[in-house]
Amino acid sequence: MIDPDWLYNVAMFAYCVGSFFFLRKFAHHIWSYLLVGVLYIGYSIIFDIKLCITMWHFLSLAGYAIFLHGTILLAICAYVSWNHFKILRAFFALASVTLIVVSIDAFLIEPHWLSVRYETMTSNKLKKPLRIAVLADIQTDNVGDFEKDMLAKVKAYNPDLILFAGDYLQIYDENRPHQVELLNKLFKEADLQPSLGMFAARGDCDRIPDWNSCFAGLPVQCFEDELTTVKTDDVTVSVLDLDNSRGGNRLPPPVDGFHIILGHAPDYSLKQPKADLLVAGHTHGGQFQIPFFGPIMTITTVPRKWAGGCMTDIGNGSMLCLSRGIGMERQLAPRIRFWCRPEVVFIDVVSTH
Repeated sequence: MIDPDWLYNVAMFAYCVGSFFFLRKFAHHIWSYLLVGVLYIGYSIIFDIKLCITMWHFLSLAGYAIFLHGTILLAICAYVSWNHFKILRAFFALASVTLIVVSIDAFLIEPHWLSVRYETMTSNKLKKPLRIAVLADIQTDNVGDFEKDMLAKVKAYNPDLILFAGDYLQIYDENRPHQVELLNKLFKEADLQPSLGMFAARGDCDRIPDWNSCFAGLPVQCFEDELTTVKTDDVTVSVLDLDNSRGGNRLPPPVDGFHIILGHAPDYSLKQPKADLLVAGHTHGGQFQIPFFGPIMTITTVPRKWAGGCMTDIGNGSMLCLSRGIGMERQLAPRIRFWCRPEVVFIDVVSTH
C-alpha cells in the first residue's frame, strides 16, 4: 500500500511544477497568479480529503500544503513575477519568507522550548503557604532530554504537591513498553518527594489498561474511572475520571479547607464546582495560536481565551489553572507548536490565615 503522505506530497509537488510552467507562459497577467492560488486551495483540499485517515491526519496533510508546498508555490510566484509586478513580487517574496520563519519556529524550535509559568493566588483556608506543580500532557512517544529537563525544573521548584493532568505517553505499538520504562526511569531518577503527595488523572491517551505503568514503584496516586477525594493536611484533592472532566454530571461536593479538583479536560469548570482551585490540561493551548486571536482549535467547550492556557477566576470564587501542556499531539497529527510554547505551571498559594 502506498504511503498517503508520500502520495500527497508527490501530488502537491506536481501541482507546483505545473504552476511554474503555466505562470511562465502568462507571467504578465495578474489573473494567472490568482487562478493558480484558487485552484491550489481546492486541489489541496480534495487530495487531503481523499487521502486522510483521521481528522488529525487531515491537519497533518494540510500542514504540508501550507508550510512546504505553499512556500514553494509562493517562491515560484515571486520568481516568475519578478520582472512584471514590483508590488506583487514583494508580496510573494515576503509571504514565502514568512512561511519559512514560521515553519522553523513551529516545527523545530517551540515544540522543544519548554517554558515555566508562575502563578500566585491567596487563600484564608491554609495555615501555611502551598506550592503546587502542574504537569499536563507530557504526551510523548520518544522519552529523552526534554522530559528530563522538565522534571529537573520541577525538582528545583521543590513543590509541596504535584498534580499530573493526564496524557503521559501516546504510543501504542511494540515500542510502548520501552518508552514506559524510560519515562518511569526518569521519574525515579528525578526523586520527586512533595510532602503532600503526587496525584495523577487519566487522560485521552490513557484509555488502555497499563496507562499508569510509567508511575510503577513511585508514590503517585493514580485514579481509574471514578471520582476520588483525598484529604491531606489542610488540603483536599479530588481527582475526576475522564468522562466527568469532559463535563459529566458527577462532581465532588464542597469540603472544608482548601479544595483542589484535578481533571484532564477543563470542561467540568463550566459547571462551576465548589472548590478553590480547578486544574486541567487537554487543550495543549491549541498548539497553534494566532497572535491577538488565540488558538485555532480548542477541542473543548470552555472559552477560547481559557483554552489557550490560563489562570483565571471563573466567577464563583474558584480559580481555573489550564495548562498548555508539556508535549503535543502525536501519531498522525502535525507535530507543531506556534505562539504556544510547552509549559510547566507552578502555583504559589499564599496563606492569609
